Amino acid sequence: GDTISVGFVDPLGGCKCKAVVLQRQNGGVRLVPKPATIIWPQNNLPEITLILAVPYPARMKYLWPVIASFSAVTRVVIVSAQRSNPEYMRSTVLQPPVYEPLIERGMSQGGRTRPVKVDVCMKEEVISRNLLA
Repeated sequence: GDTISVGFVDPLGGCKCKAVVLQRQNGGVRLVPKPATIIWPQNNLPEITLILAVPYPARMKYLWPVIASFSAVTRVVIVSAQRSNPEYMRSTVLQPPVYEPLIERGMSQGGRTRPVKVDVCMKEEVISRNLLA
């Protein structure tokens, strides 16, 4: 019977609302949204693509949640800089099983409902309009 704040993640923006937690017979829980509390996202939010030269992997682990908490950042492109250590591009912190939970944590801290897309350019690719489209 407790009331909690929830967010529904959706590429178009999702929504936030309050929901009642109900316990099921089988031990599970069910969230029932309160329609009167639904907050739809603003349609005019900017969509920012952050292009980042790969930093030291230990730093990147701490950057994922911070980047994901910014409501306008919708995409992160990680590229190798000329002076970047090539080993950094093979770091596990650039693998989806590692960064996705960190992004989810940042989204929840920032109250975001719009997902963050991540592209890791493994080779020294030229950043083109096709990559950023």
